[in-house]
Amino acid sequence: YVADTSDTFYSVQAGHSDTSGDSGSVNINSRTAVADVSLGYSQGQGYNSQNFNLAGSVVAHAGGVNLGQTVSETFALAEVPGISGAKISSYSGVETGYNGYAVVPTAQPYRVNWISLDTRDLGAEIEIDNATQQVVPRRGAVVLARYASKTGRRVQFALFDAQHRPIPFGASLENTAGKQIAIADPSGKALALVEEDTGTLVIKWGDQHCQAPYALGEPNKALNYERQSLVCTP
Repeated sequence: YVADTSDTFYSVQAGHSDTSGDSGSVNINSRTAVADVSLGYSQGQGYNSQNFNLAGSVVAHAGGVNLGQTVSETFALAEVPGISGAKISSYSGVETGYNGYAVVPTAQPYRVNWISLDTRDLGAEIEIDNATQQVVPRRGAVVLARYASKTGRRVQFALFDAQHRPIPFGASLENTAGKQIAIADPSGKALALVEEDTGTLVIKWGDQHCQAPYALGEPNKALNYERQSLVCTP
């Protein structure tokens, strides 16, 4: 019997013969972020045996030292600054460590390699600008895939002009640097990630624009996002 439980595989075997009697074995293999681990036990008439194998890599680089799975001749590092536990899609068990780096154990030389983050478990307070990066390594190279990330608080702003009238669908919500962070939905609300608890945002619609201050209270971890009105200053 062989079973697959995500990144862990196990097998159980049993047998019987007239000459050697009963025999059986159990084997477990697991692929973790820092190593490949296997355990085994077998028993038969007059014998039993156990085995344990641990294989992986230690990669030292400019951002620190990371443990990883066994690497091939050509491999990659993924960097998500400040974010630990970010999983790498298509590479079983690979995720970023304490320093925001992950060892991607294999890459095809002289070809485009797509390295993607699995953003489903990152949490509402983390936003990745581009979750997929391309690398084209030379044979024997170690290449870096770097992801731009930011952390903050997810807020659904209800947008109003200075007369407290709802601002129309499609309005752009921007930070003071001019970067768009959200677009108003048909109900005049915009879901955005803000990095500061207080500040000023810019609302643009049609040929109009205005500034709107906000101030958030104590965060509530039970909420996927907070709600607040954002009103243009006169």
